[in-house]
Amino acid sequence: MSHALVHSFELCVLDGPYGVFAGRDASRGLATFSLSEEAIKDEYDDLSDLNSMMMDSVREWEMQFTGVIFVHAVIYISDGVYLKCLLVLSED
Repeated sequence: MSHALVHSFELCVLDGPYGVFAGRDASRGLATFSLSEEAIKDEYDDLSDLNSMMMDSVREWEMQFTGVIFVHAVIYISDGVYLKCLLVLSED
C-alpha cells in the first residue's frame, strides 16, 4: 500500500482495550468478542473448538482487515513522556 492511498488512520493506545492484541493471534478474541487475556493466545491456536458462527465472525473480521496496515509506534510527547500506540492505516 502506497502512503498516497492511505485515506484514514486510527490511533489505538496500547494500554487501551485493544492493546491485549499486540503481537498476538487475535482470532479467538475476535470470534468470541472477548478482550480477556484467556481469549488471546501467544502460541498457535488452531481454533478447532470454535463453532460455525464464531468462525464466520473470524472470516468477517479478516475481510475488514484486508488492506489495512498496523504500525506499532512510540510517539514522543515531551520531557520523557511517550505514548505507545498502534496506528491503523486503511484505504477506506
